[in-house]
Amino acid sequence: MRVATAVAIASAGVLGVRAQTNQSALQPQLLLLANTPATCSWGTGLTCALSDSTNNLKLGAGCVLPVPIPTDNYVADKRTNKFDDALSGTASAQPFVEITSALVGSATTSADTTTGQVGWNYYKTNPLTSQSVINFKVPGLYSLSIIATDYDRSANCDGCVAINDAYRPRFKTGTCPSVPFATTENVMFRSVRDRSLCLDDGGGTLGGQTKFTLTACNPNSPNQVFVNDPIKMQYKNFNKPSLCLDDGGSVRSRPTPAHLWGCDQNNQNQWFTYDPATLLLRQSAKPNLCLTDILQTGTTRWFYLVDCDATNVNQQFERVPQYQLPSPSSLTTTSLAQAKTYEDQFNAFVDGSNVLNNPNSGNDCNDVVSKVEYLRDDLKDFTGSCFDAAALATNVANLKANPFPEHLQSSYSSLQATLVANGQWCCQKSKTLKEKYIEYGCPSAATDKG
Repeated sequence: MRVATAVAIASAGVLGVRAQTNQSALQPQLLLLANTPATCSWGTGLTCALSDSTNNLKLGAGCVLPVPIPTDNYVADKRTNKFDDALSGTASAQPFVEITSALVGSATTSADTTTGQVGWNYYKTNPLTSQSVINFKVPGLYSLSIIATDYDRSANCDGCVAINDAYRPRFKTGTCPSVPFATTENVMFRSVRDRSLCLDDGGGTLGGQTKFTLTACNPNSPNQVFVNDPIKMQYKNFNKPSLCLDDGGSVRSRPTPAHLWGCDQNNQNQWFTYDPATLLLRQSAKPNLCLTDILQTGTTRWFYLVDCDATNVNQQFERVPQYQLPSPSSLTTTSLAQAKTYEDQFNAFVDGSNVLNNPNSGNDCNDVVSKVEYLRDDLKDFTGSCFDAAALATNVANLKANPFPEHLQSSYSSLQATLVANGQWCCQKSKTLKEKYIEYGCPSAATDKG
């Protein structure tokens, strides 16, 4: 004999029990009678993350939420009710439990899912199995609803969950090809004001022994090759790994020249970040101060921290790999073909067919760098191949139209520096995968009604 009808949905947060459990002892005063207005909630600030390439995020499995717990004093005692299908666990009519999710603001319902009408016995016995039918495949805000009915009454509880995209694009297979005669770890800083000159630590082997200056670029010099540690924001001398670029404690009111100093990740005088867009070496701990070459006496130039100015060529440096080609004479048809092979390998690695990302993610906004420097020319942006027949023709045309005016009987050191500075054929390419991203969040004010 049926004594009373009370269909209730109680929030797991209110009851102080874990979601998806069925052992909570509901107190009578927490029951939501079908004909009595009441408020319930899934909770606030709910969020889950799409963290793999398939976007197969399921409620209760990957996205664990405090799903409100339905109870009823007549049909919720784990028995088979009149319209239950014991085999499938569904219910063709009341009583049943149903959970639905819907992507807010979407014109399509392809992202909406529902458990369908689940029999009470099946739901109370297998709550996680039922809940896992709810599948979140698209980033965004989702409205949630659970409804529980007996034979003639019902109660429902609404909620919200933010599904954010935590999966980032990546290259599927392989690694970025390494070039034997160049390395991105070992870099030199070439002055834009005079591309025959490079940042040089002055030759010191002890901290503070010499000042940074500009000298003729030489990839074999122990004073011009540096290794960047982006985590520590330091530039170590490759040949003197215990010594780092240090601003000497320079500030606006008391400028001091930069020098080598013992590497210390806690020393803010060594925190530098290179800005490839402006070609500036910025002091990371001293806002708007950049490394600048300043003439001292004669031709001697030292480096100080000065207010950053992207138009000041004394602050602009091209960060280029340490080229380890023995000499310009090593440029042959064989080495040119080898360079083209490396470029082809790079192009294949960064091709879109080798990029993996999850569906329904944000549009890509990749950082792509493609620069070439032909003989008798400056480093500049370009699209295409650096080392094909057309590039070779460009180099030949440059030499014909603008031959070297240097006196070939000059001293070896000065002639070599001039020829190297004007006779480089190099290519810089990089691709950093990025995507646009929206951080979703549910409203903080609870508006759910039951």
